[in-house]
Amino acid sequence: DLPANFLPNATFTRATSRAVDLSSNKLTFASQGMSALFVPSQSVYLSSNPLGGTLPAAWVASATNLSGADFTAVLSNCSITGTLPTGLIGATRGATWYLDNNQLTGTPDLQALFAGSSGYTVRFQLFADHNKFSGTFTLPTVPAWSTGAVDAQLELDFGSNAFTGVSFGDGAGLYMRSLNIANNSKLTGTLPGSFLNS
Repeated sequence: DLPANFLPNATFTRATSRAVDLSSNKLTFASQGMSALFVPSQSVYLSSNPLGGTLPAAWVASATNLSGADFTAVLSNCSITGTLPTGLIGATRGATWYLDNNQLTGTPDLQALFAGSSGYTVRFQLFADHNKFSGTFTLPTVPAWSTGAVDAQLELDFGSNAFTGVSFGDGAGLYMRSLNIANNSKLTGTLPGSFLNS
């Protein structure tokens, strides 16, 4: 468990920023004080902890509820299960999630993921490689926040999963800095020209 008052009370604004590194310990999602780590304008490093179970939706919502803030969570190699949460962007200006090397399953609903984002968002990075995702990898139909926003930065890494198909939807107007879906089994489909030229 984390000690009482491990993190001082604070009113978080866009100007407030701090990092908490608790990597390579024996923390779990049930450990006392864990929910206090997931707040806006914070970077949380929890890689290589046996967190186990699903990432609590309430914690995700708490971390991404401040308009224009940034949030980073490094949850690599933490035995996280369940499906990909849809609230990873929220109202943030920029959100980065490292969920690689876990045991996430199902087919990620990227349309729902982007549907919940706000106009503040200009950067979203999601590293979800080396999990157990399956089905058809489908990019959303032009996330509204990235359309025409030349400074929008979208990075997705879903390499080394078990997708069997790929669909890129509309593709036009989607500003993507990088996309990795390599090393998936039986991946088929066509990359549209509108996507390649966007």
